[in-house]
Amino acid sequence: MTQHSPRPADAAPPVRPGRARLAHMLALALALGLGACLPDTDKSAEGEARKDEDGQVVARVDGEEITIHQVNSELQRSGLLGSADEAARDAALQAIVRRKLLANAAMAERLDRNPLVVHNLEAARDAVMGEAYMMQELAVVTEPSLTEIDDFIARNPLLFTDRRSYVVRVIEMPSEAYTDEFVPLFDETPDFTAFKRELLGAGVAFDEARSIRLSSDFPEAVRERLAQLGVNDNLVLRTRSATQILKVEAITPMPLSTEQARVAARSILLQDRLRRTAGTLDQALAAKAEIAYYGAFDHLNPQADEPALERIGPLDPDGAAAGEPGAEAGAEAEAGPEAEAEDASAVPAIRGAAAADTM
Repeated sequence: MTQHSPRPADAAPPVRPGRARLAHMLALALALGLGACLPDTDKSAEGEARKDEDGQVVARVDGEEITIHQVNSELQRSGLLGSADEAARDAALQAIVRRKLLANAAMAERLDRNPLVVHNLEAARDAVMGEAYMMQELAVVTEPSLTEIDDFIARNPLLFTDRRSYVVRVIEMPSEAYTDEFVPLFDETPDFTAFKRELLGAGVAFDEARSIRLSSDFPEAVRERLAQLGVNDNLVLRTRSATQILKVEAITPMPLSTEQARVAARSILLQDRLRRTAGTLDQALAAKAEIAYYGAFDHLNPQADEPALERIGPLDPDGAAAGEPGAEAGAEAEAGPEAEAEDASAVPAIRGAAAADTM
């Protein structure tokens, strides 16, 4: 039997804390005892708020942040970095948001495990890393000096001080169907009418085009030959697969001013240096690596009696590597700096033509 001591008559009744007070005391104890073990959510929130205030975070997609740096990168890829156009910046951000939505949906469908997607991701990663490395290496390429620029201008008057505009009419046909017997027909009518009639009668397929081109648009060999021609003169350009007959319909002088010429020459020389440096880097990396080809690509392996990099080089229009047997005589193995001024959309198949005969 439990005995209780009698309570004095004047003693105060015992204090029994209520449930609310107990909960408050427990919360206080937990805060004091466990506070050091819990993450500082206030500081994290403060950091997030500071990032938002600094303008670094410009959007969130399902909790994932998009920063102003990503927007600037998007603008840079579009060639619009530094643009004050609000519409361009908005479009860049919306493009990022759309990509993230699509990527999140793809992840939810586990498409990241699809073999094709895996291969594409690897290729994209290699491309980004390769471009970053190339840009790093090309950063050391120096600008051409004013002396080099002026010397280049003096050596290439048809690109600058003696630049011309040509109106040319072009007939392109298979080389196997071309013979010198067609030559008298070139001048029988000013627009190749008699020549075209003969081709149609012989069942020879051909294409016709008329365009206006600057002398700087043509490869050097063609440019030099055109400079020797007058109005209504013809130029025949032959490759193994196609032959073109050009008729000059008009010539207009279009020289560049000194400042314009220097700007253009600087660009050509700098691009040529970048191209050559990149080519040298490619060859150096290939020389240090162990590369082997298999199966249908076995023919790419160097033969025992040839240098490992001999096959690496530009191809002529018919696929023969420059310098290999079968390449047209007179074809240049490597274009000079002025080749950067050529326009790939110039008269079809002019680029890389190995022979040019003036008629």
